[in-house]
Amino acid sequence: MSKTKIDKEINEEDFIRELVTQMHRENRRERRWNLFFRSIRTLAFLAIAAAIFITASKPTAFSVWDEREAKPHAALISIDGEIMPNSKSSAEKIIPAIHKAFSNKSAEIIVLKINSPGGSAVQAGLVFDEIIMQKKNYPSKRVYAVIEDIGASGGYYIAAAADRIYAHEASLVGSIGVITSSFGFSGLLEKLGIERRVITAGKNKDFLDPFLPMSDETKKFWENVLQDTHELFISRVKQSRGDKLNISNADIFSGLIWNGLQAEKLGLIDGLSSIQNVVRQALGSNNIVDYSPKMDFLSRLGNRSPISILQEKINFDLPALIH
Repeated sequence: MSKTKIDKEINEEDFIRELVTQMHRENRRERRWNLFFRSIRTLAFLAIAAAIFITASKPTAFSVWDEREAKPHAALISIDGEIMPNSKSSAEKIIPAIHKAFSNKSAEIIVLKINSPGGSAVQAGLVFDEIIMQKKNYPSKRVYAVIEDIGASGGYYIAAAADRIYAHEASLVGSIGVITSSFGFSGLLEKLGIERRVITAGKNKDFLDPFLPMSDETKKFWENVLQDTHELFISRVKQSRGDKLNISNADIFSGLIWNGLQAEKLGLIDGLSSIQNVVRQALGSNNIVDYSPKMDFLSRLGNRSPISILQEKINFDLPALIH
């Protein structure tokens, strides 16, 4: 083999070796840059997520963590939306806020801001009982309820625990009643040619089965359950409102709902006012600290309206309003 040919082959090998080396270097460089940019993207994502979490969890302007907590103030507790287990207005969420408000020596008055159409009789009753108990433990502290858009059924139940109740002229107040509702499909399966098989231990275990006709005996039994719950509701309202109620009006406990002007005449509320006016008159200042339970960011993302068997059976739910 000639020297020229050998030199040529050596040059080709060197070229290929150099080319492979350069490609390897380029790949390593590209992997480093990809890793760098992935790290930047990950850090940016984490920074954004952290910012969102901090913002979502950050207390509002009237925060219990605010420095004004140490000064004489009105402790504000919001009852918003349906009063149901796992909701922001559940007894589990509201009762700790009540404890904090009453136990803080600087919280001279407690203000319940109510915007609720009702919900679970049990949840509303638990909150009512807690307020009454704390009032006995701290007799010097006054409790005011201010109904904004609506304080009906379970919402009014909680308001009744206050020493004084206020609302706007156009607020919706009352609906002192109990309701249970469902659908009956007793003839549907037969028409569809479907055989339903239900096995129970206890002859009345299926008494609310929507695929069975409701007997007069079942209806009477359930009416008695609801009547007892209604009487409990009425007794709590009478216990708190006392002689203020115009019980000569036969419809006051019928489940009807009233506007603020009508509610004042019936003695369901003490007057027409706003939170700011109530606080100024009772406290002599505008120092309001919000003790309302705050849902964290993850809870807000995963929050759903809970439905349970008990809530479906015994509710202080207000029918849909047309406005």
